[in-house]
This record gives sequence, C-alpha cells and structure tokens, in this order.
Amino acid sequence: MANTNYPLQASQKVVNIWNTDHGLADEGVFFLATNPTVGTGIATTTSVVDDAATASATHGQNVPVMYIQNGYSASDSGAKSIYLKYLRMIVTAAPTSATVWNMSIRSDVVPRYTSGGSRITPVNINTGSSNSSSALIYFGAVVTTNLPSASSRLLCNTQIQSTIPVVKDQWMITFGDQTMPTNVLTASAAKNINVPCGPIIVGPGTNIAIAMWGASNAGAPAWEFELGYVERSAGL
Repeated sequence: MANTNYPLQASQKVVNIWNTDHGLADEGVFFLATNPTVGTGIATTTSVVDDAATASATHGQNVPVMYIQNGYSASDSGAKSIYLKYLRMIVTAAPTSATVWNMSIRSDVVPRYTSGGSRITPVNINTGSSNSSSALIYFGAVVTTNLPSASSRLLCNTQIQSTIPVVKDQWMITFGDQTMPTNVLTASAAKNINVPCGPIIVGPGTNIAIAMWGASNAGAPAWEFELGYVERSAGL
C-alpha cells in the first residue's frame, strides 16, 4: 500500500544516504593532523602537575600539550570554523609517577602560542581534493605567551584515567558524542580508553589549548596522536 504522506507527484522525500563522515570527506573539508613519524611519539613538558592559572612550567594552563589556532580572521566574510571530531593519543613514554591523568580544553580570542612543540601540517583525507587547512597546530612541549584571558572559556574538564598511564595506553577522545562508553582495564596493562566530550567549534580568529597533567607527575610523557577535524563555513 502506498504511503499517503508522500504522494506520487508534486512532493519530495529527502533521505540521508551517508550516516558517517564520508559526506564531509567528499566535500574536501575533513582534515587529519598526526605526529610526523609513525611509531615515534612527541615529548611534552616535564612534570606538569596541575592546571592552576599560574605562569609556571609545571602548570597545564601555561604549558598545554596541543595548541590549535583558527587562521581565519573573524572579519573575513569567507572565514571557516574548525569542528573537532576526535583526538586519538597513544602513550610512547609514560609519566613516571602520576597517580591520575587529567585533561582540560580552553578557548581564547587572544593568540597565546609563544614557542615549543612541533608544528604539525594537516592533510586532507580526500585524496582527490586540493583544499588546505587554515589551522595552525602545535603539539608537544608548547609554551604560551600568557595565561588564558578574561574571554577564555573552559570547554572540557575531565579525568582521562585514575591510574598512572603506561606505554601503549590509547585514548580516543571524541567531540559531540557523549554516549560512548569508557573502558578501563587493569592499571598495569595497556588500556584502550574512550573519553566523550561535548562538541567544540574553534571559530575564526580564536584558538584552543589542550592541557594534560597528573598529580605528582615527575616525568615527560610522549605521545603519538591523530586529530580529525572539519573546516566549514559556520551554519552550513
């Protein structure tokens, strides 16, 4: 029997044939940023023990693990926003004495990068697209110019795990999917941990800093990483 809600003439039915990110990839707007050498992690700052708002080499807000700046100007009519999809991190050098591991993400309208870290060159995952990314990405022992300004927003504050990380621990941090479960195995064995966060959009002229720290940490952790994100005009 025909569906009377959709007459045969003078009507349209819209069906989503892509329930994945293939549509975004097909547009040429999905980008990937990774550590340059497979199997080789990037070292971060030694002994980051907390996230206090102090200009100290041991405070996460001053020495984040990752810094992402949207290279578009806020006044550019053609500016695009950066939509974070996921961040995968694999421990290659464990913090030597951290009893827990935490993460925070803050946005700002004031550019904060000073020095340090590795400049990462993103790639378009559509091999048939020549679109390039506007994101300026640094990963590793990043040093900021200043602490977050009064315009800063705390976008994520979470505990990655309640044990000391070990080599080969893998964390999948997702943005916009709060239903994904977290899988925590034994403290001494390598673990796969899923960390769901809310959606994060880095608007034109803004930046985010991802800080990680551990209580009593006395070592310099290192990671391989993979960041997936989308660049599109806002509202489209």
